Amino acid sequence: MDDELREMVMERVNAPRITAAAIKNDHLHTLKQDGYAKTRAGLTSITEVMRALAV
Repeated sequence: MDDELREMVMERVNAPRITAAAIKNDHLHTLKQDGYAKTRAGLTSITEVMRALAV
């Protein structure tokens, strides 16, 4: 957690705004992003990612 996120938490900013800031600053990856990265790395299949995401 960086200073910006820490400050947002201390100021009791709502969760969606904290999440958006964390994603923007590359501190948080969504399940979808992680699944695609693992697919590119050959650790799983796109079918498995889609199943996990219920797409």
